[in-house]
Amino acid sequence: MKKLWMTSLASSEEAVKRVMGQLKTYGLEVEGHVCEDDLQKMAWIKPRDVLIDTNVALWLILASRKRLLEASIRGGLSLLAITVQARRGLDFPIALLLTEGDAPAIETLPTPLRAAIVLLANDATYGAKVVARVHAPVKHPLPEYRLDVYGNPHIGQWLEVGPRERQWRGAMLGVSGAEISFHGVGPREACPADRCSTFQ
Repeated sequence: MKKLWMTSLASSEEAVKRVMGQLKTYGLEVEGHVCEDDLQKMAWIKPRDVLIDTNVALWLILASRKRLLEASIRGGLSLLAITVQARRGLDFPIALLLTEGDAPAIETLPTPLRAAIVLLANDATYGAKVVARVHAPVKHPLPEYRLDVYGNPHIGQWLEVGPRERQWRGAMLGVSGAEISFHGVGPREACPADRCSTFQ
């Protein structure tokens, strides 16, 4: 039985139970959590370890169109998608299941979510489409670079950037609408603030 992880932004507990029941009829095991909208406390990182587990075949995000348009929600989902894709690949299956409103155009979604399939909960065929996405073959290889993100309320938010195979002779990273206060160098797949010296 394939396992799905569901992030719920739905206001109705009944809607969540209905989706879980519907997907179980397709032989899918569904577990999940209720999304906590708190970028300051980096709440987006909480389900990371579950989603990078290779036993999870798809990440399902249950939300209304209105919730998906909220900046903090888009930010948290994007950060979580980046860190999951760093471990599972850019083709890791993501599905957006909308409880209300029309499907947004793909180009209006944040870049890490643009590969997601967008489904409507009032479409009776959404379960079959989720099953098809779970079993779809991987089409894109991993990029030549690594991009990951770590969030910890005590040491802040960190981006990890580096080559996947070869060495770089240098690199430059910029941010828009934020400030880089520290940078560090250390082994891959670990926050430098935990294991190495950092620089102001």
